[in-house]
Amino acid sequence: MAQPKFIFFSGRKDPDTGYDFCLKLTQEKGWVLTDNKQQADYIFVGGYLSALESFLSKKIVLASYDNPVKKDYWLMHPMAKYIGLNGGVPKKYSEEAYLWAKSQTWDKLAAEYESLWQK
Repeated sequence: MAQPKFIFFSGRKDPDTGYDFCLKLTQEKGWVLTDNKQQADYIFVGGYLSALESFLSKKIVLASYDNPVKKDYWLMHPMAKYIGLNGGVPKKYSEEAYLWAKSQTWDKLAAEYESLWQK
């Protein structure tokens, strides 16, 4: 019998952060929701900083959107191609995303937010 996959939710446990979607996905895939980030195969994130931290954990990052603003929020993320959105699941973590996250600073984050607000 195959070992179950574990998923960790990183963020506020509210519908607007994707928590309800995470629970639904967990049930559909037969995964186990865990409170232990080190045990997790996947990390479901509610926002930018959670995604950054999850890439540093060398985990597969998942997220969801339920409106056009949140969709753009995720699709404009610098590492969007490595985030499994709305049920998509990358096969493995991305070394490129890990290196990107490792290179981030508060100054770079502030510049990224300013850039997004100007679009």
